[in-house]
Order: sequence, then structure tokens, then C-alpha cells
Amino acid sequence: MSSSMMSDSKLNTLPDQIMALPKEKFETKIALSGIEPKLLNGLLSFETYFELLKLPIPTKLDNMIERFEEENLIKRRGTRFGITNLAAILFAKDLAQYEDLTRKSIRLIAYDGKDRITTKKEYEERRGYAVAFSPILRFLDTIKADLIKDSNPSNKSRKHARYIPFWAN
Repeated sequence: MSSSMMSDSKLNTLPDQIMALPKEKFETKIALSGIEPKLLNGLLSFETYFELLKLPIPTKLDNMIERFEEENLIKRRGTRFGITNLAAILFAKDLAQYEDLTRKSIRLIAYDGKDRITTKKEYEERRGYAVAFSPILRFLDTIKADLIKDSNPSNKSRKHARYIPFWAN
């Protein structure tokens, strides 16, 4: 058997080997590990979670941690915790504290005109997506107000409406 035939057969089994590898979803991977319970409140906005779900905010940190554990947002490792990517991307007080998620922060840019040469307004949010949701909507409202102000009043066909998701009330 020639060496090229042998390498071809190895290549043919490679897709099966790749498919057999365990795959962990992005959301369940640990973004930050070895966190003491008392430090979790400085890294995650527990309050945002409870406010969005319209649940009473627990007065004890232990109850908040327990709820996040139930939702698999944090994982206990002995006496310390690991924060999942999902918990960090949604509820981080500062995404810069999570090395692999720093570049996932929200950045909105409004350009002057149709090209992307001149920046009119820019907004960067370092907090998690759920924490930053309201400020992002406010920024988009200012952009919309500028569009209305800059639009030609003789063109009556343009209509602007604010979209608010039902769950954001």
C-alpha cells in the first residue's frame, strides 16, 4: 500500500473524528473563574436580571447567587464560582473584565450621509447587553430625532415610529 493511499484513508476518517469531539456551546463556557461569592455582585448586575423578569429583588446575595445557579448563569466550583459567557454578555457591569468578551461590547455609530467617512455620533457600551438595553434605546432615539430634524419636510412619505418590544415596558 502506498503512503498516499494511507494518508487519504486517514483524511477520510478526520470528519468523523471531529464530529466525535465534545462541543461546548459558547453560552455555557466559563468566561471568568475562581470568583469569590462576595465579588460576584461587583461583576454582574443581579438587579437587572430580577427587574427584567419583574421579580422581587432578593435582599441577600446568597439568594441571588442561588437563582443564577439555577439558571446555569454561574457554576459553583467548590467555594468559588465561574461566570458563564451568557451571564457575562448579558449582565456584566463591565465587559472589559472578561478577557475573551471585551470585543463583544456594543458600539453604535451614526454616519453623516450615505458613506462611512464622517462620523456624526458614536456610542460605546461596556456593560452587558441586558444592562445596557435602555441606554442603547435612548441613544437610538437621539439618532432618530436627528434624522427627523435633518429630513426634508416637503417629503411627507417618510414616517418614523419607535419600536419598543413588548417585554421592555
